[in-house]
Amino acid sequence: MSSDRRPRSTPELLALLERFVRGGDELVAAVKDLSQGEFLAVPVPGRWSVQQLVVHLYESEIVACDRMRRIAAMERPLLMGFDENAFTARLRAERLDGALAASGLALNRRLLAPILSAFAADDPATFDREGVHSERGIVTLAGILEGDCRHLEHHMTFLREKLAVLGRR
Repeated sequence: MSSDRRPRSTPELLALLERFVRGGDELVAAVKDLSQGEFLAVPVPGRWSVQQLVVHLYESEIVACDRMRRIAAMERPLLMGFDENAFTARLRAERLDGALAASGLALNRRLLAPILSAFAADDPATFDREGVHSERGIVTLAGILEGDCRHLEHHMTFLREKLAVLGRR
């Protein structure tokens, strides 16, 4: 049994859900009071702007939360792959409101957390339910939740680096 498919206790799941919500709040706090110029800046040459990074996180969050909802509600749903570079290039992240994207991510997490918390308390086996990812094969709700937390935490490292170069943290 892979680590993605191991049984989880209610306390473990609730701790993971607290981490999930906290991550969104940390993103909002990190970009609070940035100017539009700071959002659009590319403080680390050859990397995404602060704006592109935040919008990428928001777009990834929409996909991850949709996948979690589908797995919780449906029997082995098909989960399509997500090309982050296509989204960044074609959807023009620079035209969006970076602070609003961060708030949208946090709000999306806060809206999903009570649903998942109820499953953690009443039916923890829901987190072992599976979906079929178009590129990765079988995935579980818990695996997607853990991956979503890790994804944000990974990118927060890059965001902090960008903010430090901008003299903001």
